[in-house]
Amino acid sequence: MIECEQFKPQSPSDSMGPIVFSASNAQFLDVFPGEDDPWKLWAADIQAKRSGGGTKLFKGILFAEDATTVSIYGIEDEDGYPRSLRADLASMQQAFIQFLRSERAEDLRKIGPLRSVFSGHQHSVELKATAAFATLRASDLHVGVGYRDEDGRYVLLAVEAGDR
Repeated sequence: MIECEQFKPQSPSDSMGPIVFSASNAQFLDVFPGEDDPWKLWAADIQAKRSGGGTKLFKGILFAEDATTVSIYGIEDEDGYPRSLRADLASMQQAFIQFLRSERAEDLRKIGPLRSVFSGHQHSVELKATAAFATLRASDLHVGVGYRDEDGRYVLLAVEAGDR
């Protein structure tokens, strides 16, 4: 279940700062066979916070981890809906991924034309959320993200641990 409050500036003159994520309560769920290597399914609570804004808590967000990469489960699908899950869990994952994408779109809108100056601007919020989980687990795995590039293609990318 997703528990959250909308981000709201404390007063109309407040500007909301960058979004920051923290992760807690990581729980190992299961191991699944993969094409090359098995992968692990984890769950964690993710908190999103903006200075001058509110906080959202997402409980039980699923993460997939293989030998080299960790990612939000469902990010590999353009619509963020992992079809291998029960409908209620798939909808929860999709809602979380949609939240990340809408926050990224808002960040890019605020930055305007300067966004192209920033490396990784197309997937920055998704990267931050996944990196929070990786940090909780003290993992040095690459972080997997999915995003639509400027040409409209859906791209899956593994960001090296040192670059996150």
